[in-house]
Amino acid sequence: MIAFFMNWISKRSFLPFVIYRVLLGTALIVLLSTGVLTPR
Repeated sequence: MIAFFMNWISKRSFLPFVIYRVLLGTALIVLLSTGVLTPR
């Protein structure tokens, strides 16, 4: 997956990677705040 993103970034835009990371971070914050995930 990392190789795919590195290849994508070198040929196209960095924006899809930024969107992916923002969505992942938002999902993590929501799961932590609702108690679905617990920090160790």
